[in-house]
Amino acid sequence: MVTLKDVAEAAGVSKSTVSAVLCGQDGKLGIKEETSRRVRLVAARLRYRRNGIAAQMKSGRSATLVMLMRRTDATEFSLQAAVAAGSEAERRGYFLKIVLIDSAESFGLQVDHILGQCPAAVLCWGEIGACEAELLCRLCGECALPLVMLDRSYGPGVNSICTDDEDGIRQAVAHLVGLGHRRIAHYTDDFAAQFAVVRFAAFRAAMREHGLVVRDDEVITSKATGEHEKVRAAFSRIFSAPDAPTALCCGSDCFALNAVMILQALGLRVPDRVSVTGYGNLSLAHLASPRLTTLSQPFEEMGVRAVDFALAELESGTRSGPAVLKTRLLPGESTAPPAIS
Repeated sequence: MVTLKDVAEAAGVSKSTVSAVLCGQDGKLGIKEETSRRVRLVAARLRYRRNGIAAQMKSGRSATLVMLMRRTDATEFSLQAAVAAGSEAERRGYFLKIVLIDSAESFGLQVDHILGQCPAAVLCWGEIGACEAELLCRLCGECALPLVMLDRSYGPGVNSICTDDEDGIRQAVAHLVGLGHRRIAHYTDDFAAQFAVVRFAAFRAAMREHGLVVRDDEVITSKATGEHEKVRAAFSRIFSAPDAPTALCCGSDCFALNAVMILQALGLRVPDRVSVTGYGNLSLAHLASPRLTTLSQPFEEMGVRAVDFALAELESGTRSGPAVLKTRLLPGESTAPPAIS
């Protein structure tokens, strides 16, 4: 079996240098790039494999980071963040394990099982209930484990990373107003999710800033899936009125894409009759016809920053969050100036 000593002798360096390079600490320790490259080439040629379990037993430190997310949250958004987090963890000498939470009822048992495996840190994506969040914070605190929450703000006492939804919605409304729209409706989740509550409040505030009124009967809510007929009926009522809105600001790309489909089925062309904005920058937003105007959220950056936050706290006790990342408007083909009647 090839050992660390064998690699060190073949590369002409010390065992500690080989260890640092293969653990991804070479940049941090100032090891020359040429030396790092030589060590990796030698290790590959000798087919050296680091024994992670033995290293963990020796150091007493796990090399595994865990990312929790509800099974229903395993979407394009969360997977972008998870892939980026996994790559960053690997670059830093760690391994990312994704654990899907099945239900609120099983949450405690699953977290107990995960903590029993002694991970180095815990990342948690998206919406979990207040009781579950409190339990997770308490258990990680008892185990002295770094905890980073992603895509939701939990206040100053919790290390979290989310995007600036208030500014994102402000950009969407400003874009529509800049095109000449004055009557703008809103379509979003049924307020069970935090993002819907935050973005709707931001929509009201942004409309107020432009001196515009939000009519309660022009706010449409539905569950993320289903309720198609309810939404179709609401759209038919709202957009067939003589003084109908000329634009629709949606709480996410999923709602915006659904809105475009329903509006066009009703004979209301987008954007000729109704302009539509989304939120999130799903890949489908670029494939839709018309291509969706949306807000881009930096999900990959969120994943990388989450790993940075967790490892900074693990290695130096420094808590880096909370952090709020900026969104960016991506104009598409689903918005245009209102038609002149």
